Amino acid sequence: MPDANTVAIGAPRNDGNGIASGHVRIYSWNGTAWIQKGADIDGEAAWDNSGRSVSMPDANTVAIGAPYNDGNGIDAGHVRIYAWNGTAWQQKGSDLDGEAAWDFSGSSVSMPDNHTVAIGATWNSGNGTDAGHVRIYNWNGTSWIQKGADIDGEAAGDESGFSVSMPDAYTVAIGAPWNDGNGSDAGHVRIFDLCGTIDTTVANTGSLLTAVGTASSYQWYNCNNQQIIPGANGASFTPTQTGHYAVILTENGCTDTSGCHFVLITGTELPAEPSGIQVYPNPADDHITLELPNDGYSYRVDILNIDGKVLITKSLERNGRQEIYWNVAPGVYLIRIVRNDGVIEQKRVVKR
Repeated sequence: MPDANTVAIGAPRNDGNGIASGHVRIYSWNGTAWIQKGADIDGEAAWDNSGRSVSMPDANTVAIGAPYNDGNGIDAGHVRIYAWNGTAWQQKGSDLDGEAAWDFSGSSVSMPDNHTVAIGATWNSGNGTDAGHVRIYNWNGTSWIQKGADIDGEAAGDESGFSVSMPDAYTVAIGAPWNDGNGSDAGHVRIFDLCGTIDTTVANTGSLLTAVGTASSYQWYNCNNQQIIPGANGASFTPTQTGHYAVILTENGCTDTSGCHFVLITGTELPAEPSGIQVYPNPADDHITLELPNDGYSYRVDILNIDGKVLITKSLERNGRQEIYWNVAPGVYLIRIVRNDGVIEQKRVVKR
């Protein structure tokens, strides 16, 4: 019952469209009596047992399970979803068939809203014989699209998906009555959070980075040293040092991370002390010269364009003076020197 005035009733052994084809009837309360709304919704074929499971998220939508349907193999099962068009029940989208023969898909069904459905297939063997599974589908406007991977039962014989319940589009509870986690056939229920797509787009305006997508929390991350940035928890972030940065977004219990975005801070220079590293000349022609201290560290030099794209990378096998030849167009470039302990120093150099 989606509300106090609407009820759906399954009769899986009804013979209206063949022996045990099954059917569902919808009734509405008119104030004094229950009146059938539309015609019987018959199963597709004999022995389908349509109506074995039923779910109504609202008074105009119903999902009906027929676990013995043979559309994708013997007893693969299926679910059909119907919408009320004002005068009759009309199927919405194609049949949602079980994965394979003997899956018994449609043994349970739950719709939290009119564009989300969870379907249990208790005899599916994706994680062992009769482990069972649940599939979640979303309506994209024209068809039902599976959301995420199959949620398989924990072990063979669990018959996970025997019962299923979705209070909203992001949470599902799944019953597995024969699970042995607390003794033979003790059974269990597992609850899953479903992750939707998180928009990880970042707008880069000068030195300001802004997460475009809405999230419940943000955490900015330094891609250069692979460390989170303490206190950087807003939708926007302004770095103080040239480098690559990303944001970690969390929404509805789900987390995703953006790509790394390059920010060039005007005036960032390599200090002459205490590192002892020198880069010259500036401006430069066909090469630049690096002088590295004899400090026992190994170094790598990266040459990046103004957009942060790495053009040249070279490992420096010895300390002292090194010449780096670069065949690049005239312009401004970032020379990034990375020490093997993770220390990064950088300098802007003009190529003439």
